[in-house]
Amino acid sequence: MVRRAPLLAWLQSQNFGRTDFEAFWRLVGLDAALFVRLADEGWRARILDARESEAMAKALANASRWDGVAGIRAALDALRSTGSPAAVLLHAEADLDGWLSVCRNDLVVCSFQTRAPVADAYAAWGLAGALAGNWAHGGMAEWTLRLNEEDPIEAGVAIVETCRRLLASGNAHARAAASQLLRAHASSPAMDLLVRDGGDALVDGTGRPQAPSSDGGETALTPGEVIALGR
Repeated sequence: MVRRAPLLAWLQSQNFGRTDFEAFWRLVGLDAALFVRLADEGWRARILDARESEAMAKALANASRWDGVAGIRAALDALRSTGSPAAVLLHAEADLDGWLSVCRNDLVVCSFQTRAPVADAYAAWGLAGALAGNWAHGGMAEWTLRLNEEDPIEAGVAIVETCRRLLASGNAHARAAASQLLRAHASSPAMDLLVRDGGDALVDGTGRPQAPSSDGGETALTPGEVIALGR
């Protein structure tokens, strides 16, 4: 069985040329849950640099495209459940930079697959950004949604519906997240919803969505209402 410490040491020692990368993503099949857990821990604690994070995300993405890699999709679903919109709001006191790192790298994984089933991963990224007041990775969400050749129609419907739930929640952070995500998608239905619901007011002087201040008087959500955002 692949062990965590040697795997991390190996990962951090590679140059990740083509041969290294092909060897790496095939290792995922030996223990999918371990690799996903290592990715989560490495991204959350920011112990993986940009090159290592990209290699990890692409390895998980490659593995997820192969039915023969047992457990990879279930393991990725488990990772996303810990970073779902519900989890982000319920654990807002956590290290938000860590949340952002996990969410941003998960978008790289999402970019290699159909987007509609992972709409909540985009919502989690938006919520983490709203809570942290940091939209630094907006470009990642934009290109993975706008250059989607896998399921552009289905993903558009899923993203708009997810944002509809966020906007309807009454929570200022959720509404700011929806504003960011709708602008990232930038389809006609997305922009129509943004303007119609008033989310377009949640922008700063540069035209970018702004996160509400922590004392902005946002509507508090009950645990049940927060969990409903992830459905």
